[in-house]
Amino acid sequence: MFTKHLITVSVLTLLMSACGTTSKVGEVIDPVGQRLIIREDKLAEAALEGGNFDTAIRIYKERLEMSPSDIDRRLDLADALMRAGALDEAKLHFKRAALDAPWAASPLVGLGRLSLHWGRPLEAKQYFMQAVSREPDNLEALNGLGVSLDHIGQHGNAQSVYSTILRQTPDDLRVRTNVGLSLALGGTPDKAIGYLLGFAASPSAPIQARQNLAVAYAMVGHFDQARAIMELDMSQNQVEASLQYLHQVLGSGQQLTASDVDEVYGLN
Repeated sequence: MFTKHLITVSVLTLLMSACGTTSKVGEVIDPVGQRLIIREDKLAEAALEGGNFDTAIRIYKERLEMSPSDIDRRLDLADALMRAGALDEAKLHFKRAALDAPWAASPLVGLGRLSLHWGRPLEAKQYFMQAVSREPDNLEALNGLGVSLDHIGQHGNAQSVYSTILRQTPDDLRVRTNVGLSLALGGTPDKAIGYLLGFAASPSAPIQARQNLAVAYAMVGHFDQARAIMELDMSQNQVEASLQYLHQVLGSGQQLTASDVDEVYGLN
């Protein structure tokens, strides 16, 4: 399973002064109003972290009604909607943000992640490429591009993209996790096993690192090792369903794909 980084939208810190702050629509916000805005941002962030998506969505919608041109708030809303599963509505806001902020990569990253979720990796690739053209050093856009390339079978190109990220953030275990699966899907599962073993047991490693290690073991026929690793994080029913699917695909002589791996863990 690939780790498709959550879209992170920075909440801009608004400058405060004794005479107040002028908003984008020309209204003057006094320091008290400014503090209320910051408080609402914190409430929305806490609601998202706690899984209370409705509260976060309500706050962001209220803020957006007050300032429809606030790109950051529109992206916050789109992200909250996506987490809540309101994907069509999220897409509308990402598209609007992409039009209103033609310099920004984040709206396109959001659209790319939605396309991946809907099983449209070619479309996702285009969004991520556009995002990278806007912000060549945007790591979320680069990671998304790598994932979309892996989903269309261009594993060598995907690994090149991941390498670009790791040159800037060599300790990013999410990206290294993607490299491991890409190596396996690209025809070198033994190499993937050695690569993933280097960090999969780390407490800070994402669960996908162990899941990808299990897939790589299954690809070389070591289903006992795959089972033992899956049992660290999954119920017995989940383990059986995942192994049964892997047996079915690998036993047919087919080349395992990224979509197959998505299916394996989608069973859970």
